[in-house]
Amino acid sequence: MKNLKQYIKHSSGPLCLLISVFQTFIFKQPHFYTLFSIGFYLIFLDLYEIVSRKKFFQGWGKKEKSLYYLFLLGASVFTDFCGMKLGYWMYPHYTDLDTFLKYVFEWTIALSYHLVSLMVGIEYFKRLKLSESVSFFLSLFLIVTVVGFITETFNIFVYSWRVLSMPFSNYMIGPYFLIFQTVGYWLMAIIPWLIYIIILRKSYKKAEIRN
Repeated sequence: MKNLKQYIKHSSGPLCLLISVFQTFIFKQPHFYTLFSIGFYLIFLDLYEIVSRKKFFQGWGKKEKSLYYLFLLGASVFTDFCGMKLGYWMYPHYTDLDTFLKYVFEWTIALSYHLVSLMVGIEYFKRLKLSESVSFFLSLFLIVTVVGFITETFNIFVYSWRVLSMPFSNYMIGPYFLIFQTVGYWLMAIIPWLIYIIILRKSYKKAEIRN
């Protein structure tokens, strides 16, 4: 039974990602990003456990996890609202009925997989005897950027979201906005990272008080 649970756990991420591949390239479904986000999130959580030899939410209780997802949901709604109002992006195929899927899975879970990809990179580079700060920036510039490129490559086949313009520069390389592919995706990892660190530090303080 334990082996079965482990198999289901480790196969769920790749399965979700595989289904999203069919949704994207075969059926052209804009909501491919729901299963894509879940799949990447589960895959990166497994990779984090392998690289760091600990769970991503190690020592967190239900309260800390709930706060993390709640704050991230709030940040997602705020960011998306501002982005659409400023004319940076839009959702050509979405209606009000898609709001739940969009903010829970295609924002909150999506930002989470960008965060975990950042943390996987940090842990990997730290194992190479690099400092915390160097590992952070290497992971941000290399791992997060590559993950963002993969994400956007899927998206341009169906345009679940469509980038219209960017601040500072609208320079494009093919269908990719340079600012969105760099600063945009870096922020998608940094915002949840800040929330994660704040809650992590609070949980450490509580543990110290108890001891």
